[in-house]
Amino acid sequence: MKMPRQISAAFLFTLLANIVVRVDSSNYASFESGDGNFRLQWTYNSNTLFFNMTCKTTGWCAVGFTTSADGKRMKNYDIALGGVTSNHSQYIFGYQSVSTVTPNKDPTPDYKLTAASEENGYTRVEFNRVATTDEEDDPHDVQFTKSAEVWIVWAWRNDDDASSGLTPALVHSQNGVSSKKYNLIMETMSNVPTSTPYNGASKVTLQSLTFVGTLFVLITFVTSF
Repeated sequence: MKMPRQISAAFLFTLLANIVVRVDSSNYASFESGDGNFRLQWTYNSNTLFFNMTCKTTGWCAVGFTTSADGKRMKNYDIALGGVTSNHSQYIFGYQSVSTVTPNKDPTPDYKLTAASEENGYTRVEFNRVATTDEEDDPHDVQFTKSAEVWIVWAWRNDDDASSGLTPALVHSQNGVSSKKYNLIMETMSNVPTSTPYNGASKVTLQSLTFVGTLFVLITFVTSF
């Protein structure tokens, strides 16, 4: 049975859109602490940042972002902290800090957990967050825009999880600050991925681009009748 022109064209447009989204989602930017103990990968799509965070720990693992002058002393940190409990429950919390005291939980949490795991002494947390939030609703949220640059900060606890919340007894075992600021959105647009995120997102391949080109030709052919 011959497929009507309108249906076939719509089908091809939908397929092409799905392929393009898949290609875009493979553009992960990456930051590493340099000692192999912390790694952050991220990508961007439709006002949402998608993160993969890895810490060399079986305790809690955290990353923070700040636009402060030097990124130090926990000034205006927007923090995502997550991990896996001893009974294999997964968790993530948002925190906000203004100084070097135990940070408060974000009253309007924006970080959404996708998955978390522990393997071979490493904790991995996959999560996402809208890039821009309602500043009137929470003025302490970092706003990730195409012109915003942030320091990347990280910390983790060696053995203890923080599924019930941070306390002074659960202070970090290790922490650090990036040596420069990063524009997270623009990094994903300019970065040519050199590694694959741990969840298996694929690189842009010649085969994928060839397939997209073939679909474009088919769409042009179908809609020409």
